[in-house]
Amino acid sequence: MQSTSAYSAALDIFVAPSRALNGVNNNKYWTFLPFILLLGLPVAFFAFYFLGHDFSIIKEQLIAAMGDKSPAEIKRASAFFTPHYLTLMMSLQIVIFYLVCFALHGLYLLLATKVDSENTHSYGDWFALAVWARLPELIGTVLSLLMVLFASALPSLNDLNMLSLAGLLSLTPSDKWYSFASFLTLFTFWAIFLSALGISLWTKIDKTRAWVIAALPYVVFYGVWAIIELIKG
Repeated sequence: MQSTSAYSAALDIFVAPSRALNGVNNNKYWTFLPFILLLGLPVAFFAFYFLGHDFSIIKEQLIAAMGDKSPAEIKRASAFFTPHYLTLMMSLQIVIFYLVCFALHGLYLLLATKVDSENTHSYGDWFALAVWARLPELIGTVLSLLMVLFASALPSLNDLNMLSLAGLLSLTPSDKWYSFASFLTLFTFWAIFLSALGISLWTKIDKTRAWVIAALPYVVFYGVWAIIELIKG
């Protein structure tokens, strides 16, 4: 079975991922929908966050998060703390981050799946899987929006990252492993699962090897990062 449209696939990816990815395998152009959602919704959220609220509160939160920075460093950084500048910078970071991730992940999957001699999928096909594998991250954006809308006080940007390891462990920006833990989220494991599922559905690669292929770049990335943190002491 497979999804019947891009919109049904966007729902099925959460509840019936095999059906969604079977549909995507036969309709790569469906990828326009998650691509637009993944880039557009976070940008819209940060525009709402920075432009739709009392910016003096946000500025105080940002300065407080700078922790042990010197007064001179704080003064230089705070000069850029304006709603329009932060909205623009966050938007650019989101777009560049996702484009780089999609491009590199798609290339990796293209090369890694060559172990299946009968695999005829192109770079565009694996680029599509890279996009669909990250669609669940929209849950984080929706939860952040709900927090901002219904919290009694405006949550800080750190508070909004509640589904990261940092959020789950209640780490603060002053903690040594905060950056590492902030980057590692529940959606990291969801993306690995969807990547492995897509590989096993689209090729003749067995499930065990599909999981290895899907997990390897994440293990290498976070493993190297962890080693660097340990060396830094």
